[in-house]
Amino acid sequence: MRKFFCFLVIPALLLSGCQKKEEQEETIPVANDIEIIEAPETMPEIETIPEIETISIQERVSAFSDSETPLIYDDCHALTPDEALQFQEKFEELASDYEINLLLVITDHLDGNSPQQFAQQWYQETAELFNPNGFLILLNNDTNQDFIYLTGSCQEFITQEQIDTVLSGASYDLINQNYSGALSSILTLLYELPVYDENF
Repeated sequence: MRKFFCFLVIPALLLSGCQKKEEQEETIPVANDIEIIEAPETMPEIETIPEIETISIQERVSAFSDSETPLIYDDCHALTPDEALQFQEKFEELASDYEINLLLVITDHLDGNSPQQFAQQWYQETAELFNPNGFLILLNNDTNQDFIYLTGSCQEFITQEQIDTVLSGASYDLINQNYSGALSSILTLLYELPVYDENF
């Protein structure tokens, strides 16, 4: 009888032991078993790009005052040194022939000014103001809106329509970075001016 009872009890115990083990494996881990990673107290700083310090027109003119080409300011290096010297000579000749202030600015930074404002300020800082006649070419690689600033007789003889036509024609050369060709086209506007005759 005892043997029979043992045969019944032992399998029952074995089965209940397996069930308890399976139940333990299915239990959800408690909070003590979960590894908690604390966030860092300070977030890493995001690098900021420093603002480019703007240089005023007066400062740029001052730094340029000892240049070999005082009629030509080219901070983009669009012209080769030889081209700049050739145009300096050409500008001096034309300025004498037409008795005008003749200036060229090639820049990619207008200091937040409109092309007209920049051209006017540059002219006032660099031109010989005792001569009322002025012609400044601004080749603007900042906003790509080129501008020609005129005073005195240049305003009288050269129309805005003529300026627009010449700049439109020069745009192909400018797009292809043929600044020498573009300038040669723009300077044809001076043919509208009367040639200066010192005998009158």
